[in-house]
Amino acid sequence: MNMMHEQTQPAIDGENENTMSSTETTAISAELMRMQRYAHTRQGELVRAEQARAGTSTLEQAQNRTQQAELFRRLVESVRDYAIFMLDPTGCIATWNIGAERIKGYSANEIIGKHFSTFYPDEDVRAGKCEYELEEATREGRFEDEGWRVRKDGGRFWANVVISAVRDEQRQLLGFSKVTRDLSVMKRGQEEQAN
Repeated sequence: MNMMHEQTQPAIDGENENTMSSTETTAISAELMRMQRYAHTRQGELVRAEQARAGTSTLEQAQNRTQQAELFRRLVESVRDYAIFMLDPTGCIATWNIGAERIKGYSANEIIGKHFSTFYPDEDVRAGKCEYELEEATREGRFEDEGWRVRKDGGRFWANVVISAVRDEQRQLLGFSKVTRDLSVMKRGQEEQAN
């Protein structure tokens, strides 16, 4: 599914009016994770309540779970200022939203299944940065960083990145959520003020 629209082209230097701080990016990432946990918890509560009701069918339960999952999917897909996507436990991209397409330049069809090192400068990949980030997120629950990332067209942008481990009820690692915010305009402003 190609979600690229004219207004969703990757941000080009000077076009992004982004002024959000790393703290705000972290807060939004935390809120998205909280919302996901809430939706999961709420889903379980609703299923148990439904099962307790006489005459509740398995089909109705499945429909409610599907409806909640669809609402959450639509929420994430609609976010345009953040690249929000899932990685499998090995770091391969499993989902993609319109914000990721706008910031990084890849359509879902082009990037799903590829390793997230695609977005890192060669020197960071050679230094093992991607592996380190996943190890930290696995061990600590999350990893946050600011640094250069690479768009599809080869251009670099300054990004705030939050990687969070996603686990099931038994604490088994399912993969990682990754939230990226383009902070290029803010970075240029800081550099200009320093000069």
